[in-house]
Amino acid sequence: MAIINTIPRVRANYAVTLQGSPHMHEGKFAKLDASGCIVLATGAEDALGVITEPDSLLQAQAGNVTGASLLYKSFGGIVEVQLSGDTEAIAAGDLLELTETGTVKHTSSTKADKAVAIAVEPASATTAGQLIRAVLIPVTPTQASEAV
Repeated sequence: MAIINTIPRVRANYAVTLQGSPHMHEGKFAKLDASGCIVLATGAEDALGVITEPDSLLQAQAGNVTGASLLYKSFGGIVEVQLSGDTEAIAAGDLLELTETGTVKHTSSTKADKAVAIAVEPASATTAGQLIRAVLIPVTPTQASEAV
């Protein structure tokens, strides 16, 4: 068996709805649709991974078809995730939950089963689109308990 890629990721085109501003989706959680294109995830249950390495300025040269790498949630390293505009200050170690736009926000301990990442750096002035470093949570606690 040949090792194709040592980092758990796949390269795919964006769905048509995301092609207009490909660079704006870096750090958002996403999934693949039925045709294998990247679409934003709306919940922890359907998030496959995080968008990295998006195409941007070359979209006109690529026939207006743009894509990115989708880094799977099983990745064991640190990745940048995009904050939503409706989150409070974040401390290192805080749990982050997914919003309906593929971005993340601070979550309370009562919503720990919705966490998709753990912040590894603080963010005091949280603005929409800000990227912060985090460790991905490969399986939510709810998914783990349902699998048993």
